[in-house]
Amino acid sequence: MQQGHLQEGAEGLAADLRHLATRRGVLALGLGAIGGRVLGDTACLANPPEMAGPFPADGSAAGGGTNALTVDGIRRSDIRGSFGGMSGTAAGLQVVIDMQLVDVDQACAPLAGYAVYLWHCDAAGLYSIYELPEVHYLRGVVVADAQGVARVTTIFPGCYAGRWPHLHFEVFKSPEVAVAGEAALLTSQLVLPQGVCASVYGSTAGYEASRQNFVGQTVDGDLVFADNTLQEIEAMTLIVKRDPMAGTTAQVMIGVAR
Repeated sequence: MQQGHLQEGAEGLAADLRHLATRRGVLALGLGAIGGRVLGDTACLANPPEMAGPFPADGSAAGGGTNALTVDGIRRSDIRGSFGGMSGTAAGLQVVIDMQLVDVDQACAPLAGYAVYLWHCDAAGLYSIYELPEVHYLRGVVVADAQGVARVTTIFPGCYAGRWPHLHFEVFKSPEVAVAGEAALLTSQLVLPQGVCASVYGSTAGYEASRQNFVGQTVDGDLVFADNTLQEIEAMTLIVKRDPMAGTTAQVMIGVAR
């Protein structure tokens, strides 16, 4: 199974987002509705809902004790540092991620002003607040611009035993709704591409534990992603670019059914 893409160089965000839309359109054509998730325009594929995971910090997981969404400072575009009066910054390979939120009921029209709550583990595969109670990093609410793009600066997530490398996210109608801790429109996860994971974990200091945890992991054997179609996995996988000048960047289109 081919998982994602490792691309060198950059052709610009606009071209990348057009590629994402085209990629989805090609996948949808000839396949029809996939579990009822290809809605309206065939280029629009709704991201499948997934579990929030054991460490959402939104009050739903035992042992957390902190609803991160209601803590001051959660709304930010750089999630590497701690918030809410805590100290500590996550070490690891910096990556800038552009997530374009689109309305699958309106031919993938951009969802300007919507918000994404993004969270993931650190380079060693550990989550803040829960496994690392002394820090509040790698969690944040990011607001989409006029093109529906929510840009966040973070580190490349690590890998922990039993899971394919991934990021968690929730989509809200506005940042005000998000920080009020109200119900999300979509709770899902994003897939990290295999080749990039192998490269980062194999050559970057601080990812030694992730390098070991990554051995033997597969997307189709993952407890969350195993029941997704190939088309859904393709849509959920980040397109990652590693450029010696521009650094590591990633793009993904998130289809929301409202």
